[in-house]
Amino acid sequence: MSGFSGVVKAGVNPGAPDYDFQIKILICYLLTNIKTPLSLEQLSEILVSGELVNYFELIKAVSELIDTGHIVKAKTNPMSVLENFRYPEDNMVLKKESRNPEYYEVSKEGRQTAELCERDIPLSLREKVIKYGEELLNRMRIEAENTVNIRKADDGYIIEMKIIDFGSNLLELSLFAPTKEHAEHIKRNFLKAPSEFYKGVMKLLEGEVE
Repeated sequence: MSGFSGVVKAGVNPGAPDYDFQIKILICYLLTNIKTPLSLEQLSEILVSGELVNYFELIKAVSELIDTGHIVKAKTNPMSVLENFRYPEDNMVLKKESRNPEYYEVSKEGRQTAELCERDIPLSLREKVIKYGEELLNRMRIEAENTVNIRKADDGYIIEMKIIDFGSNLLELSLFAPTKEHAEHIKRNFLKAPSEFYKGVMKLLEGEVE
């Protein structure tokens, strides 16, 4: 029995793992390949928000993996160097992250399990979980290095954007938006490619754009 019956479960997409042991393998595989300790909330953002497992399955699997020593608490916070880290306002899972969350990394036993049993997880699912993990880490790094604040004004909203490099402010810019939705739209687009935004502004100011 493959364990991927295609039966639809609440909160997950068809084709997600059906059995506890497969969810544990998926977690070990993620931590092995992403090579960065993750908090429970970050695991939830990847696996639950990605509709690969539901929240209760995740909590159970993580607890049992800790008990068996397949994952362990990380000795250092992998995000501690990102002093300006800001969680996205529209991300309810990450907003619940505590000030001092615990981070987990895969142990030697967990890596061995991932390597020996990864074929119990379909390739498409393995690729998907790594893709979601890399997207999360990339977004966290971008939002750590480039901050956006939206504040209410009398007749709309002000978006305050800041690009930081090596501790120095490369660019600070404030824009007006008539609605909160418009402001959020500008924020998302800015965070998608802040370096390209900066290059575009510099080209315009230096007269390279007609």
